[in-house]
Amino acid sequence: MPAIIEFLQAYDASVVKPKTFFKDIYFSDRQPKETQKLEIEYRKGGTLIAPFVSELIPGTEMPKSTHQSKYYTAPKVAPKKTFTAQELYLQKAFGETIYGGMSPDERKAKLIADALNTFEAQITRREELMCIQTLYNSEIIVKGEGVEDKITYGTPNRIPVATAWGTTGANPIEDINAVLEDIASKTDLRPPVIMMDPVAFNLFINDPKVKDFLDIRNFHMGTIDPKELPSGAIYRGVLAPYNIPIVTYQTQYTEIDPVTNILKTVKMIPEKTVLFAPNNNKLLYGSAADIEKGILVGERIVFENIDRKANTQEVITESRPLPVPFDIDAIQIMEV
Repeated sequence: MPAIIEFLQAYDASVVKPKTFFKDIYFSDRQPKETQKLEIEYRKGGTLIAPFVSELIPGTEMPKSTHQSKYYTAPKVAPKKTFTAQELYLQKAFGETIYGGMSPDERKAKLIADALNTFEAQITRREELMCIQTLYNSEIIVKGEGVEDKITYGTPNRIPVATAWGTTGANPIEDINAVLEDIASKTDLRPPVIMMDPVAFNLFINDPKVKDFLDIRNFHMGTIDPKELPSGAIYRGVLAPYNIPIVTYQTQYTEIDPVTNILKTVKMIPEKTVLFAPNNNKLLYGSAADIEKGILVGERIVFENIDRKANTQEVITESRPLPVPFDIDAIQIMEV
């Protein structure tokens, strides 16, 4: 049996969990596992109907399941910070007045807590990007220090509209209707929201055919509370007669270019796109291993290592997230 993580409850209670959009809306099913190599299953379509048979026939053989299985090792994400004894006990902590006021132990606790909160934000941002890559690209790019890999789930369903939005002859309502009907006919699934990047929404809302279909007043969001949406996500109204809310979202991340070693900022959501995806996808987590405690299962695993020769202490938060789509045919990206 996996070891019980003693710090887990304290971690959950003390670390600030950033709000996310894709992770919370589309990948709310979180499943920590006891292994790092995970068998993932996803399907392609699923609308077979049960056949009629004669009383003289025991049953009709059905086609084999359209589920696909693959094995992937959950990629490791592990931000680390190293503190010297001088920093932990003597150096003024962020937010501390010049007159001090903190004991050495309080100063150490604050520095480590600040590091864990920073790591949580950084890991959450990585998870959000992985979820976005899964839905938009049907793949996850794993590239970092000592690792370069690609996790693939097939070919993304990209649908260019017949007439570009914002031009003469465009019909956004018909374009959306066609995608919703196609998803329903192939999968019996329905997206919880219609997700547009801000550029696509501006083209959508400025089309004269749209105003009679967008209701921004009389809709109860249910589990999607506009006040609870993360930064960058905006509720725009409900699209009648489908009763599906429209949300716009754009976020970005900063990374170090491995070639130039210069920080660069990248937008996560492709511009001029409309995403249709189900909300029953999974976010699996591979396990970690500790030399003393053995297998550790959880979304976040914290390690503290003391180097007595260097007089330093490392703090690491390890996570092994792996987003898994439920049904590839239920994910469609309209390019407008």
